[in-house]
Amino acid sequence: MTSKAPLILIPVENQVRELDAKILLACVAANRGFPSIIGSKRQIEMCISSFPRSVYLAKSLQHGHHKFFRIARKLGHKIVGWDEDALVHLPAETYYSRRLSPAALECVSHLFAWGEDNAELWRQYPDLPAGLPIHITGNPRNDLLRPEIQTFYNDVVKKVQET
Repeated sequence: MTSKAPLILIPVENQVRELDAKILLACVAANRGFPSIIGSKRQIEMCISSFPRSVYLAKSLQHGHHKFFRIARKLGHKIVGWDEDALVHLPAETYYSRRLSPAALECVSHLFAWGEDNAELWRQYPDLPAGLPIHITGNPRNDLLRPEIQTFYNDVVKKVQET
């Protein structure tokens, strides 16, 4: 008997800033046997009941997301999260008050950190649910800077250099 890998739902809120990195993430996931859907955050959230049980990759963990997270979980989806903007962050207390929500984090089953600094920032959060796994995975935005991927942008770079 074979187990089928879950579908990963990858929301995009700002196409210019996020799409290339999320396409890279989807390609890596597909290479490892995980199908995914990339789409507008708003559309994915509005249609969440139409998807089979999936893994929803939350791009932030702020207070306003907890209602959607609860609905998605009741529909059988798993919520995992990262903070897309945590590479450079505000001082800890300000970051905690603006970027993290205890209610949202209660719905999350795994956190994916940009690096040790991001992971440690979360570990120090007073309202972090006990036992919530934090995985240091990097972030596909940084991966776009890798030499083997930079050639993808050669035509764009050439056009910019010519102007």
